[in-house]
Amino acid sequence: MAVDTAHQHRGHGRRLLTAVAALARASGELVMWADARESAVGFYVACGARVSGEPYVDDGSGLIVRHVVFTIS
Repeated sequence: MAVDTAHQHRGHGRRLLTAVAALARASGELVMWADARESAVGFYVACGARVSGEPYVDDGSGLIVRHVVFTIS
């Protein structure tokens, strides 16, 4: 997911993550994860994710990404 730069810093990304986590929780999921662009890792950590593993180049996009993991409570 990404929020257009013109609309960032308004809480849209956080609200989207909260909604996805609520759907996952309602489905009985315990964990959700994403491959985050290296530049967005701080956002995910601020939203409660933990970083898992080392950065790597995504074959599809060519971007440097890291796994971020959320525990659903």
